[in-house]
Amino acid sequence: MKMFDQWRGMRAYQRLPASQRAITFYSEGPAYGVHMEPILDNLLDHSERAVAYLTSEPDDPILDRDHPQLSAFFIGAGSARTALFKALEPTVMVMSTPDLENMYLKRSIHPVHYVYVHHSLVSTHMVYNEGAFDHFDTIFCVGPHHEAETRAREKQTGLPPKEVFEHGYGRLDGIIEKTPTPEPIDTNAQKRLLIAPS
Repeated sequence: MKMFDQWRGMRAYQRLPASQRAITFYSEGPAYGVHMEPILDNLLDHSERAVAYLTSEPDDPILDRDHPQLSAFFIGAGSARTALFKALEPTVMVMSTPDLENMYLKRSIHPVHYVYVHHSLVSTHMVYNEGAFDHFDTIFCVGPHHEAETRAREKQTGLPPKEVFEHGYGRLDGIIEKTPTPEPIDTNAQKRLLIAPS
C-alpha cells in the first residue's frame, strides 16, 4: 500500500501546473524538514509564490499544513522518488540531502537549479563524502566556513563557482528565538564548571 501512495504522490506532484512546481522543496523527513522550514515559511508569509513540498516520510507534519500556496506530497524513498528526480521539469529544487548525482538521487535531465541547505554546522569536508556538494548550483551556508570551504573545493577541482548565501542555521535560530532572555549574570556569584562529552 505504501508503495502505491509513493507513486500516487509523485503523479499528483507532476500534475500540478508548472507555476505551482517552480519552487520545490524535498525533505527526507521531519528531522531534515526543520532546517528548511524557516525558508519555506518565509516564502509563504512574504510572497505570493506557490511552493511544492516533497517528503520521503508519511508522518512529515508539513503534509498536514493547510496553506493556499503550499502543495505537499509523500513520495517515499524508493523508485518513485528516483524516477521523479530524474525527470523533474524546470524548477528550483531546495533540499538538504547531500551527494546529489553521486549516489541514488540524480540531477534531472531538464534544467533544474539545485539549492543545498546545510542541516549541520560541521565542516563540508569532515563528515561528508568527497564531492557531496559538487553538483549543487547554490549553497545556503551556515557560516563563513562553509563559503570558504566551497570556494576552496571549486578551486581545487576546477568546478564552476556556485552561488553562496550566508543563511545561518534555522534550527539554532528557532531555539534561540524560543529561549527566554536570561537573567543578568552576577559576576560575584560562585563559579560552576560543566563538563560534557560534546
